[in-house]
Amino acid sequence: MGGTGVHRAIEVYQRSNMFAEAISLANLRLSPSDPVIQNLYLSWAAKCQEKDLHDQAARCYIAAHHHQEAIREILRKNDQVTFETALEIARLAGDATSLKTINRRV
Repeated sequence: MGGTGVHRAIEVYQRSNMFAEAISLANLRLSPSDPVIQNLYLSWAAKCQEKDLHDQAARCYIAAHHHQEAIREILRKNDQVTFETALEIARLAGDATSLKTINRRV
């Protein structure tokens, strides 16, 4: 499958809301720096948010390196484990602003 064929297949998967398949194909056939991969994760995160699948949305945001959005999704649960997870993500991402915000909520 050529480059154009891969992109077409990815688009078909995405339009069918088959994000896992689209991302698998993208990861196999595209460069890791290809923006298509990040866009797939962001689209999947948005779809998960629509369905109130906040944990899955957070995982997609982490994969897309959108840590603040991941933290926002995780904090929707509002429990101690959630705060600890959000703190760890902020710490690993080097996000001092999120660390301060989360610490104020704890």
